Amino acid sequence: YTNKDSIYIADATFFRGQVRSYLGNFVKAVNDYETAIIYYENLNDSDYVLSTKNSLALLYGQNGFNNEAEKIHDEILEKAIQDNNNTLADASNYNKALLARKRKNTLKEEQYLFKSRKHVLLSKEDERKVIINSTLAQFYAKQNNLPKANKYLKEAKQFIRIIENNKRIGAYYYAAKIEIEKALGNYELALSILEQQHKMSKEWNNITQQITNQKLFYELYKLKNNDTKALQYLDRYKTLYDSVYNTQKTNTLLYYQNRYESERKERNIKEQEASIKLLEKDNVIKRN
Repeated sequence: YTNKDSIYIADATFFRGQVRSYLGNFVKAVNDYETAIIYYENLNDSDYVLSTKNSLALLYGQNGFNNEAEKIHDEILEKAIQDNNNTLADASNYNKALLARKRKNTLKEEQYLFKSRKHVLLSKEDERKVIINSTLAQFYAKQNNLPKANKYLKEAKQFIRIIENNKRIGAYYYAAKIEIEKALGNYELALSILEQQHKMSKEWNNITQQITNQKLFYELYKLKNNDTKALQYLDRYKTLYDSVYNTQKTNTLLYYQNRYESERKERNIKEQEASIKLLEKDNVIKRN
């Protein structure tokens, strides 16, 4: 293969990994990303190595492999800081904050969000400013710290044009707005915003967001003393959560089975190579 061929193979393998990840084929997506990383490393293309590693880390995190995800984010972060790559440093810190949230470690979540924000301000990417400030606003609203929540929501709102024109970016802003209205006791307004956001999450097939939304619906209706509606959404939340959790368990079993098979094959190859070397050595001795 020439370098040009390798680039095409690497890119094709990476894109196939993205498709397989989207379709929920976890093991094959992991294999594709790892193969693409090897190609990019051989091509000395560090930007694509880091970008593909980031995709792999996100895939691990989405499937409950939090330790593996964090290990890769740490590798990316170290390299990103070395290369003065604020975009990747921001992304790695942000994703580490999300992992801390999964572990219910609010102190670490807050620390990583501020580290992420530092790199966002250095990179001067307005869309990322909306995301990080909205996420901080949501974080503080959940802690019932409304002065800080409103402070960061106001900073996000400076980019209202992006919020209104880019629905995916705007979703971060409105998620924070829901939490603030909920904390203020404005449950009807919070529900109205949530209805719109939930509709979009279904259009985008964002299962993670749909699970979060079902739980929020439950909490808001519970606060409104509408137990009938609250229980309906609690059932929907449990059903969706269990389906994702069962998929994660299946993916975990397939992942470790795949790893075991790979290691077993590698061990067999090494044993065969050792046997061949011994035979060759015996033949040399006999000839002498």
